[in-house]
Amino acid sequence: MSLPRLGCIFATSLILAAPAESRQSPSVPTGEQAVLLLQSSFTALKGSASALPSSLVASGTITQFQGVSKEEYPLRLLMRDADKFRWELNSAGGVKAVVINHGEGQSQTTSGSKSLMPWEFAAKRLENFPMFLLSRWLSADGIQVRFVGQETIEGQVLSRISIVDVSQRLRPVNSWQRDASLGQYELYIDPTTSLPVRLRYYQETGDSTLSSLVLIDVVYSDFHSIGGSVFPFTLTRYMGTKKLSVIHLESTQPNGHVTDQDFAIRVKH
Repeated sequence: MSLPRLGCIFATSLILAAPAESRQSPSVPTGEQAVLLLQSSFTALKGSASALPSSLVASGTITQFQGVSKEEYPLRLLMRDADKFRWELNSAGGVKAVVINHGEGQSQTTSGSKSLMPWEFAAKRLENFPMFLLSRWLSADGIQVRFVGQETIEGQVLSRISIVDVSQRLRPVNSWQRDASLGQYELYIDPTTSLPVRLRYYQETGDSTLSSLVLIDVVYSDFHSIGGSVFPFTLTRYMGTKKLSVIHLESTQPNGHVTDQDFAIRVKH
């Protein structure tokens, strides 16, 4: 964890204006409060584990909602080094995997593979793994943070932190679109447990016109301690008020066995 990197830029970070109902103490700089809250939340997630796991293997189910209908599938998740992911969904048509390796995405089946655009695998990245996401924010360059205050969401008082990951803003910002929100996150932390319970961020879509990003909420719940660290076993994803999916994990293995082949992008001939 590299606090100086984050600390050197929090004083200049201005992200979202705090809503009128937010409450914060004016005696401590908001950037410093944000860093302390992020550190406390990361510590709560990491728990008694001696180090951050280098890999993760999890399995369970995913329920996807389409209008009034829903479909549930067995799901297997693999992650390595916080930048390599493999999602295996077992449907009636067989196993379909989505592999993400250093920002490159590919859909893989037994019959072939297909390159994916960033928006096609946008829901399958680090936002699903809060401990690793917080570790990145606390150690990477180009992270701006600010404590907004406390807000009540669904009857629960939560601490809200605004985060901007400047590294995600690689393309020129188009003021006529919502590109300026790319890399912007709102993290909500339970002040009683220090656990993150909600993440709000902007996600790419296939729409290249005026709605290039959509606002996504991920709700983390049903936390379990595994190997000394704490993981959410239920992740519920919303777009506005529309429920998109629910992941229910049945098992999680920190430092689970993964191989280079699990995350290999197939070469097309």
